[in-house]
Amino acid sequence: MTKINHMIAHVNAHADAGSIPRPLLLRLVEIESSWNPWAVRYEPQYTAVVDVESNAEYNDVTPATETMMQKCSWGPCQVLGATARRLGYRGPLTRLVETTVNLALATQLLSVLRDSTGKRRPWRWVLTAYNHGPGWARINPRWDRDGYTAQYQDVLEELGEG
Repeated sequence: MTKINHMIAHVNAHADAGSIPRPLLLRLVEIESSWNPWAVRYEPQYTAVVDVESNAEYNDVTPATETMMQKCSWGPCQVLGATARRLGYRGPLTRLVETTVNLALATQLLSVLRDSTGKRRPWRWVLTAYNHGPGWARINPRWDRDGYTAQYQDVLEELGEG
C-alpha cells in the first residue's frame, strides 16, 4: 500500500467514525496540507493560546516553547496547537503530525462545530468556522473573504449544499 493510499484509508476510517462525509475530510486534507502529514505552519498572529503554564509543565517544555507550539498548525488537517488544547489534548503538540492523532482531533472539531448550537449546522458554515479558529460561533459563511469554502464547492454540491 502506498503512503497516500495508507493515509486515505486513515482519513476514510476517521470520517466514518466521526460521521464526517468522506469527500469533505479528503478535500480538507488536500487543501490544508497537500497530503503532507509532516506539514507545520507557524501562525505568529495567533494570540488565543490556552493554559500555557500548566501544559508546559505537563509536557516538560518551557512556557515559551508551549506558546510557540500552540501557535502552529500541525499535520494533515493543520490542527492548531491551541485548538488541540481546547479540545482537551494534553500530550506533546509535536504528536499532532501523527496522522491518527491529527485526524481524531480534526474530526472531533468538525463534529463540535457541526453540532455547536444543538442543531446541525451546514457544512459550509462548519468549514468557514474550521478555517477561522476561535470565535467560530460568530462566523457567518458569507464572511468567507479568502475563498476557503469555494475550494469545497463540488463536495458541498454532492452533499446538497451547493
